[in-house]
Amino acid sequence: MIRNIIFDLGVVLLDVNYSDTIRAFSDLGLRNAEEAFSKHRQDEFFRRYERGLMSSDEFLMGLAKRMKLANHDLLRSAWCEMLGELPLYKFELLQKLSKSHKLFVLSNTNEIHQEWFERKIDEQFGWTGFQKCFEFIGYSHQINERKPDPKAFLTILDQFGLEANQTLFIDDTLEHVESAGRLDIQTLHYSDGDDLDRLIMTTLEEGSIFS
Repeated sequence: MIRNIIFDLGVVLLDVNYSDTIRAFSDLGLRNAEEAFSKHRQDEFFRRYERGLMSSDEFLMGLAKRMKLANHDLLRSAWCEMLGELPLYKFELLQKLSKSHKLFVLSNTNEIHQEWFERKIDEQFGWTGFQKCFEFIGYSHQINERKPDPKAFLTILDQFGLEANQTLFIDDTLEHVESAGRLDIQTLHYSDGDDLDRLIMTTLEEGSIFS
């Protein structure tokens, strides 16, 4: 029986279009932008930032050096181009699920993006109302672990005493789903555009786990 649900944030909950930031970076002069950063590939510079191993100032200075562009405001804006809104139906789904299950977020994200989407969600629904749906919101830059590393999942399982086989993990990146599955966590691979409500409710009602 599933008692706990761990959500990825980007794509699963929050609308994200990586190509918007890739295009913005290219326009600002980053060579081979898609090889440096995309949904499925990030070079070590971006991975270090997501793990909280450099500050936002260091990140922006590093980007400025790579692009030969000193305007940090432009860089920050381009970095956030990928981020969209939280669809209303997903917010309502979280509110419903939080009454019957313990909900968590495990997200590969960074300080600049965190500030942006928390402000956006606050404008849409109120950040406090969103936050109340969850027992814990785990950002990689704060827990210093990043999916698909097993330590990222174990951070939540161990801290909150969760049984892996009673926990459902939902992510749009197959590599992350497979890593969670190797820990005996039940998994659901989400594709952009899927009806998240239907997928989750079918999984919970039928007891079938799709991976």
